[in-house]
This record gives sequence, C-alpha cells and structure tokens, in this order.
Amino acid sequence: MPRGAQLTMACSGSWCRTTYKGQSGYGAKAYIKALTPTSSILSPALPPQKAPVVYANCSAARAAGAAPIMLGKPGYASKLDRDRNGIACE
Repeated sequence: MPRGAQLTMACSGSWCRTTYKGQSGYGAKAYIKALTPTSSILSPALPPQKAPVVYANCSAARAAGAAPIMLGKPGYASKLDRDRNGIACE
C-alpha cells in the first residue's frame, strides 16, 4: 500500500488488523501513525470474560446445585472425581 494511505484499523495488543481498498491484513502498532491528534489507536472492546467455576469440594458443588459434574463442563476437576470416570461429585 502506498505511503500515507488511510486505513481502517482494529488493534489488539501490539498488532492491528487493517483494511485498505477491501483487502485485509495485519500491521505492527509501532509502525502505524495517527492522522490527527484526535485520532487514536484503540483496542476493540473485548467481551467480558467469565470467571472460571471452581468448587473447593463436592459439598460446595452440591450446595450450589451443580453436582454431579461431567467431564468438560464448568466446575469439573479431577480432584472431585474419585473414581476417575469423568463424573465428579456423584
């Protein structure tokens, strides 16, 4: 792309996804210069992250109404699965 080209950008971390004449690519944030003082390079808003579900023990999982907990489901931990069959707090 030619020097001084205007781009549409969405930045995250040290990289920016750019769009120029319908073509997309990536550029290092360190090499991108804002056009005006009011322009800024902002990271897109990230969706809120859910806190991991962790139970101290099976009593806590039962009290929360989560037991039994299947392997791969939120809250499953091998420490809660005594017989290692993929079902915790049975």
